[in-house]
Amino acid sequence: MKKIECTLRTVDLLHVGSGEVSMGHHGIVAVQKLHDKPFIPGSTLRGNIRANMKRILRGLRTCAKGHLKDFFEEFKKDSQVLRYIFGGPDYQGLVIISGGKTDQNANINVIPGVRLDQARRSTATGALFFYEAVPPGTEFAFTVFLQSTGKRQAAYQDVIYFLILLAIQQMEHSGLGRHRTHVELEFPRQELEQMAEEMIVNE
Repeated sequence: MKKIECTLRTVDLLHVGSGEVSMGHHGIVAVQKLHDKPFIPGSTLRGNIRANMKRILRGLRTCAKGHLKDFFEEFKKDSQVLRYIFGGPDYQGLVIISGGKTDQNANINVIPGVRLDQARRSTATGALFFYEAVPPGTEFAFTVFLQSTGKRQAAYQDVIYFLILLAIQQMEHSGLGRHRTHVELEFPRQELEQMAEEMIVNE
């Protein structure tokens, strides 16, 4: 099993909600917590990375070479690639992602917001609400585990590793959480750059 160790650092306020709790006459949407510290569920990270990969696959097909080109010749549809790597209803897939944990005692911010009535194009009844957000500069560590499941997958181990690294990098552009928060990442960036030279045609 191959591991990718990552550190995510918030640049803006981050909200990954866990549901609403009461605060006087208004509700407050709390952030996810683990042992009383902010937490990013593995399912949230997995969904973000999967969505990022879905966005970049079409462009990659037009400039692939080497093992990546061979991989795309076998998996001709993007949906096949996503199912193979991330799984489906009857198949677990190859990727397991841990939740993002922080060792920092972050001071949670409580931010006011206003709900809008889209039909009336005005504020909704009981419009005022509050939500918690993690402050900028908070670091979360998470790990991506890439499972090996037989000879077929072993042949494409480097390709899948490369695709996952690319999708992780895209988090810096796509953002994370309710408001697509800008984040910075520490991950094997140099490996990604080296593999890109082997798998992508530079024009």
